[in-house]
Amino acid sequence: MKYLLLLTVMILGSGCLMLGAPHYYNYKSIHANADSIVVISYPSRLDYQYRFTKNKWDSVLVLDPIHLVYQKMALKENENFYPKAYYSFYKNERWNLKKMEKVKSVVVKRYQQNLADVDTLYYRIVK
Repeated sequence: MKYLLLLTVMILGSGCLMLGAPHYYNYKSIHANADSIVVISYPSRLDYQYRFTKNKWDSVLVLDPIHLVYQKMALKENENFYPKAYYSFYKNERWNLKKMEKVKSVVVKRYQQNLADVDTLYYRIVK
């Protein structure tokens, strides 16, 4: 019994069963005060957050850079946290987390009153 407790403490203390910290990939447009996408890489999923600066859009689609398919993002609103509102979607993809490190740009389609706007957001290192 004593060895089982010691083994459990050693495994938990070594960090092999602890979840890793999420990695943040920031993509921004080349324009000043432009919208941005933050891709948060958790140990078992990718979370895309589209943060807008000027106005809410009717719908926002992001081109999934791994599967090359447009995904519709849902509007999330927070009263107590920053950002107040953003578009989001997540994918449970443990096997594609390493591929996000190689992605240099993300394409976004935005719709407002049946007018489409397409923008390319580029990877920026946040210091």
